[in-house]
Amino acid sequence: MTVSWNPPDPLGQVPADIPRECARFRQDLQWALSVCRAQPMLPILSLLIGLAPLLSSAGSQRSVHDGVVTTAPASPGHQALSFLVCLAILALVGWSGTQRLWFLRAATGRAIGAGEWLGLTFRYFGRFAVLGLVITAAFLPVGIAVVAWYAAHSERLADGTVTTPAPGGWLLLGIALATVAFDVAFTFVTPALVFTSHRVRDALRVGFRLLRKTWPAAAPYALIPPLAAVALSLYSGLRPAVSIPLVAASTLLNLVVKGATAAYYLRVMPSVGDDGALAVRQPQQPSYLLPRDAT
Repeated sequence: MTVSWNPPDPLGQVPADIPRECARFRQDLQWALSVCRAQPMLPILSLLIGLAPLLSSAGSQRSVHDGVVTTAPASPGHQALSFLVCLAILALVGWSGTQRLWFLRAATGRAIGAGEWLGLTFRYFGRFAVLGLVITAAFLPVGIAVVAWYAAHSERLADGTVTTPAPGGWLLLGIALATVAFDVAFTFVTPALVFTSHRVRDALRVGFRLLRKTWPAAAPYALIPPLAAVALSLYSGLRPAVSIPLVAASTLLNLVVKGATAAYYLRVMPSVGDDGALAVRQPQQPSYLLPRDAT
């Protein structure tokens, strides 16, 4: 079946009419999986980077008894490790852009070399750092509420040990709902920042408008919130035997959904250059409409 609609202009204008038939979530998931199988460096690096935050809790002495979480003071070695992990996570904030470029390259029969991904990630640093600040500002009321709750319910003992009641179901539910809401709202913002414009302002405009125009057809792309599972697993202090598999599974699911969302974005917003908004200020007309294979 041939699908046609009013194409966008070269500045990233969202089409006026996007047929529901453009949303082919299962097909896009299968394509994203085929990319991961054909180019295993992508899921391997995603796993390593996704699991890195857990290193910051390695060696921490935390126990739960009668609903109270007791955290002993961190050793100097653990503090140094946490600091290094935080620096690495900050430096690799642009990895989310590299992941999406990886799928764009795969859509045009290209790949990202083993020595190329780190440089690309650094090139995406600025725009994703700004986007992170925007999200943080929007999430600030929730963050203040969580910090206030912990400040009111935590107690620091003379030896530096901190005791805190285990977070209740309502608090965890509130955090989960807020995380899912932001994840859904920014479904197409990050692809827009990689494929359409290097400016966060333009990406927000395109992403929010595209979500509004494609809803509810695009609901499957937006309503699978693996980031919420990652946030909860990191937040609730689960044992490594539980948290590591959970974060790994969430990271891989997140990656595949990113690939499916990228395929959908490229189908409805076809004015994307070979490397998206990485090397050019304005996107160019491509020679494809839909990713078909992973090689």
